[in-house]
Amino acid sequence: INDPTGDLDDSHPLIRHDLENPDSPKTPVGYIVAGLRRRMEIGKMPYTVLSCDNLPLNGKLTKKVVLQFAERVGADVGLKEWIEEHGAFPNTMVDRITPATTPEDIELVRQGYDVEDIWPVC
Repeated sequence: INDPTGDLDDSHPLIRHDLENPDSPKTPVGYIVAGLRRRMEIGKMPYTVLSCDNLPLNGKLTKKVVLQFAERVGADVGLKEWIEEHGAFPNTMVDRITPATTPEDIELVRQGYDVEDIWPVC
């Protein structure tokens, strides 16, 4: 991703590789688009592309880059338009804060699941 613009960075060597060889991707966006294209070709709906990071509007950014990539490698079959119409790219937030384990949590897991775990997350 080009940081200032948020666009696909087609000057990056790995992105260039994927644009020239879309059936053997090396980048996340290349794999995502290859998988979506395969689903389109076999008549299945696309999967949800879920970003697991804490970037604001991560789904919107991912969708933008995926659509730019798809336009470049799948214009002949309308891949970009298909993804735009049927794809899902929700904005998400990963919560890395987990509650502290209490003695009650340990006992709950031990009795309820017959598991000895001194750090369960309940």
